[in-house]
Amino acid sequence: MNKSRMTTVLLLLAMLVLSMVFVPLVSAQEKGTVDSSKTYKLTGTEKKLIEEYNFTVEDIQYYKDLGFDAKTILKTESKVKYIGSLPAVVQEAPYRPMLVADSETQKAILGHIDGFSVSDTEKKSMKEAMSDIWSRMPDGITTEDYSTLEEIGGQLNSYLGDRYWKDEVTAKWTATPHGDFIFHAVMNVYDNRYWANYAKSYADDPDSMDTGFARYYNHFYHPVFPTAGGAPNQCAFYGAIALNYYTAGDSFNAFKNLGYSSHYLSDVGNPMHTDGVIDQYLDEAPHIAYENYVYSNWDYGYNYRSIVSSNTASKTVTNPVTATKNLAAYSNPYYDTLWDEITANPSGFGSDIDVRYATSKVIRETAKYNVGLAEYIST
Repeated sequence: MNKSRMTTVLLLLAMLVLSMVFVPLVSAQEKGTVDSSKTYKLTGTEKKLIEEYNFTVEDIQYYKDLGFDAKTILKTESKVKYIGSLPAVVQEAPYRPMLVADSETQKAILGHIDGFSVSDTEKKSMKEAMSDIWSRMPDGITTEDYSTLEEIGGQLNSYLGDRYWKDEVTAKWTATPHGDFIFHAVMNVYDNRYWANYAKSYADDPDSMDTGFARYYNHFYHPVFPTAGGAPNQCAFYGAIALNYYTAGDSFNAFKNLGYSSHYLSDVGNPMHTDGVIDQYLDEAPHIAYENYVYSNWDYGYNYRSIVSSNTASKTVTNPVTATKNLAAYSNPYYDTLWDEITANPSGFGSDIDVRYATSKVIRETAKYNVGLAEYIST
């Protein structure tokens, strides 16, 4: 082989090696996951998110654009993973967030006990009981600890509600977020403002349609054992009506009922609608505080609405029952992070970056499922 031919062969081999190196990046680019004009160099933490937490390069860049670095993301996601690995007796415990609380939140809980309307002797006993329970986490917890958690957790909710959120009497993941979720979903799928406004106008109505225990049960789904909640069936019920009206050519009633259906789906995109079955029914203080935080930052502040309005992705919905359960399973693991951050800093949790990240993540997923639900009624 002469020198010229050898040089040509070596150049071809070098080009082949380079093409193999850059294939994953080009493939990702073609799927819309990275900017074709950039070569994205991953940090060690970002690689860990991809390898161990099922993140994509697109996910990492998306949250980075929202102001969340990989370390912030990993902090919350590692807690989610940790909770998922715990024994069933811990996962099924009442007021589970108290059990999995970090040292900062534990200290805050002990401080809150000082404000309970009980004797000093009872306060001391409660503090000792919680310290003992934390010292036995996770393998030493038994169902005998449940009564202690219920007693202290119930008083904690009442205390926080009376001291910090007494005037915040109603939850507000209501008209504005519910309407925006389905409005933008319909615009994504049908590009019809009339239909989108029909759905938006009726999206908040289920809060007044359901009364008594149904006002709670129908807007809730707990996706892990023991499963409970009526949201999946309510979403499917109105989704089927919407589909039938759409097939019959009645757009008003189709999108009116789509608005109803979307309400129950979107509810479980809120982690507070997926856990604390009895805890929250008896006292919704942290739940209400969180929803008011989201409402206050919907169009202003962190502008969570922009996550919904900018979304073009979809989660395929072929069965609204399954879709609602899947969304609940997605949002539920963030319940503990939110509850603990709210408890640790009742008057300042709104500026906590972990709360903001968890909220951004579940809102993004809820927007995707709403697009899928909008597509569903025309299938």
